[in-house]
Amino acid sequence: DVHAGVLAYDRVSGACRRRVLANFADQAVTVDDGGWTVLVATRRDRDSERFDGRLDPTEAVVLQPVG
Repeated sequence: DVHAGVLAYDRVSGACRRRVLANFADQAVTVDDGGWTVLVATRRDRDSERFDGRLDPTEAVVLQPVG
């Protein structure tokens, strides 16, 4: 389950898995989504960091599994 203002979906192709999260709310939200690394984000300073579950207002991230 995610916050009502967050669009979330997974893309899988063979062994490649990605998760996309987009916060359409005007406040920061926290999603319970451990085990992921930020591949790319609207806030470029987050690229390559371990995802902490926080999405700022209108922020989107593409995540890849840790490891």
